[in-house]
Amino acid sequence: MKERELSIKEQGLENNKQRDMAKCEVEAQKAMMNDKNQTERLESENKREGARLGVALTKNSSDAQIQSQKIKNEAIAEGTRIAIDMAKDLSNE
Repeated sequence: MKERELSIKEQGLENNKQRDMAKCEVEAQKAMMNDKNQTERLESENKREGARLGVALTKNSSDAQIQSQKIKNEAIAEGTRIAIDMAKDLSNE
């Protein structure tokens, strides 16, 4: 009788052990999937941020080139006006 009780208890402990191990395996798999998902999400965010920064830098560079060309055009126009005024002054003398 005692042997039977011991056998039943041992079987119960073995079942508990197997159930606990299965739970641990499931939890480990969940943690690995969670980690993988986090890594993928961060990589995706980094790519989006890199693209956003690239667009911003390109826009800033483009704006600077436009502004530089505008200043050059204004300087040429001003130089032309001065030259015309000087030519008028010389022809009036």
